[in-house]
Amino acid sequence: MLTMLTRCAVVLSLMGLAEVAQAQDGAPARQNGDPLSSPALGPEGPALAAIVEGLGRDGIPSDLVLNKVREGLAKHVPPALITRAARALAARLRAAATLVTRGSAGDRRRVIRALAEALESGLTRGDLDRLLGGLAGASASALALAIDTATELRDRGFGSVAAVDAVRETYRLDGPDGFRSLLTEVATTGLASGSDRDERLVGVARGHDRDGESRGRAWGHSKAGGGSR
Repeated sequence: MLTMLTRCAVVLSLMGLAEVAQAQDGAPARQNGDPLSSPALGPEGPALAAIVEGLGRDGIPSDLVLNKVREGLAKHVPPALITRAARALAARLRAAATLVTRGSAGDRRRVIRALAEALESGLTRGDLDRLLGGLAGASASALALAIDTATELRDRGFGSVAAVDAVRETYRLDGPDGFRSLLTEVATTGLASGSDRDERLVGVARGHDRDGESRGRAWGHSKAGGGSR
């Protein structure tokens, strides 16, 4: 009987030690969604936490900053460089937030994310002001889609002015449904090549070919109707 009790006590003791060890070793694992808890950040951890907390206080989405930290950790980037990149991204997010003055908190977060990525692609605040000016009355989802489309066009090598003009014209003629078709046209026709690609891009968005002759929408929309057939 004593032996059995002794064995039970040993088992319970070992279980207790295991739980303590799991609590100590598993704390970061339970927080693995929060890269700021990584010891690899060293003394940069508090600075990064302050960046994220500051964005949160101002109602600005911080998930992009956290993703940037995760990316840096995965690539073994020096912590000081991770902080520098996080600060730059936070600055873009703050700049983006000043462009969004209406909508629910969820809508603002969605548009701010899109704007921050657009700024990273090389679009300027002036470009984005002009883009948003041509989308008056658009829903948050349409705004985000328009911004994402301009960003992708910029990433494909088109100039900022042409990217913004093409998105504005596409929205004017076809609404947000035209953005996917515009990108498909770019991807499948070699439109991104050639020194006159910016001119041709805007021409396609306006429903004209490179010679200026009206051809309607290449994807089945009519310029006059501005909608799908």
